[in-house]
Amino acid sequence: MADEFKITKEIMENADTYIPLAMKEYIASTMARTCIRETNLIAEELPEEITDDEYGLMPVYCESTSMKSRLMMGILLAFYLKQRKEEQPLMLSTEDYDAWAGAHAINQIERFKAGEYREKAFDILTDYREMEKTLNSAIYGVLREQNDPIRRLMHSLGAMGSEDMLNSAIEAMKEANEGIQAEKERQERIIKGEEVSADEPTD
Repeated sequence: MADEFKITKEIMENADTYIPLAMKEYIASTMARTCIRETNLIAEELPEEITDDEYGLMPVYCESTSMKSRLMMGILLAFYLKQRKEEQPLMLSTEDYDAWAGAHAINQIERFKAGEYREKAFDILTDYREMEKTLNSAIYGVLREQNDPIRRLMHSLGAMGSEDMLNSAIEAMKEANEGIQAEKERQERIIKGEEVSADEPTD
């Protein structure tokens, strides 16, 4: 293991064990969008013959595991171990990530649990996992927003340049909601005995 990728006693001595909550939330909210990627799926809401090239359909997004891993390693090095300069990007390059991940940085900290820096190692890893949970929550929120089916449908229909089609889609959704509500009310009347189900035989 190269010395530059070795977590020494000196590093542990100077390490921080906690990122303030406000900073955690700031990092998560500003970096969450860098941890998602587009997939090649075509929007299922529209006919098969409509292509994303022709109508600019909104892509479907998912989490980028590699980007999140590179970010979390950057956070570990910058905020806890202080091995990144302030002007360096928080998101590690693939090469830097591979170097530290290949040196098993997390396991190196784990090994300090058996020595004089036992408490510090526990505290760093515990808070690091809390940071990851905060980031995961932010990524989940971004994905919900980006993949919202109604938002994507409206964007796609708007991209077609057809106001009539857009209005028709809105009306269709209204009618569908009204139909669902009417059926719900009918079922409630059946339960109360105020109406006979169409499936039941009549005299």
